[in-house]
Amino acid sequence: MMRKKLILAMALITASAFSVSAIAGTGDKMVAIDTNGDGAISAEERAAHRAERFDAMDENGDGVLSEAELTAAREAKMQERKAKMQERRAKKREQMLAAMDENGDGQISRDEFVAKDHPRIAMIDTDGDGVISAEEMEAAKQSRHGKHKKD
Repeated sequence: MMRKKLILAMALITASAFSVSAIAGTGDKMVAIDTNGDGAISAEERAAHRAERFDAMDENGDGVLSEAELTAAREAKMQERKAKMQERRAKKREQMLAAMDENGDGQISRDEFVAKDHPRIAMIDTDGDGVISAEEMEAAKQSRHGKHKKD
């Protein structure tokens, strides 16, 4: 009995998490849930979305989610996130190479690396004198921390 309750709780949490994360997203995710295209997501559309998510997780189609199916769904979501993160990192490396590879040989030499300041340096050096003062560093630190604080 306890095991069934645990599985049911995991199913509800997993299904809800997928729905909330999709609804919280913008663009394509919202369009996919907003099936009538009115720019809002109704209770019926959310229920239909949850039903689709459930069906996607219910690998054997028996109408219940087993612990194995929940685990598989969670692992698949984690793999999807990992792949997206790797894509972002690869893009960032490509951008770094493009920005720093002065001679276009596809490599960053020591001279090229040393010669280029990080793009954020210009933002930190607010007076533009080429020197970063303790005050400018502190202001940048405060600005960065302010960006990541949640209200």
